[in-house]
Amino acid sequence: MAGAAGHLLKQVTGTELTGTVRAVAGGESLLAPGVAATVLARLRRRGGAQDPRYASLSRRNAASWS
Repeated sequence: MAGAAGHLLKQVTGTELTGTVRAVAGGESLLAPGVAATVLARLRRRGGAQDPRYASLSRRNAASWS
């Protein structure tokens, strides 16, 4: 499968890089905390809770996306 399974910032330590490579090789997806915060902020601005793909979320879960 082609494509990215994670994103790290340049300031990552060798230990973090090694752990991330192992995790991705094991099928996980990872984002650096700062990257994850940016992605979630963009989703919130888009009003993800109104997206029909989120219709099955509970009211409490949906509120976390808006």
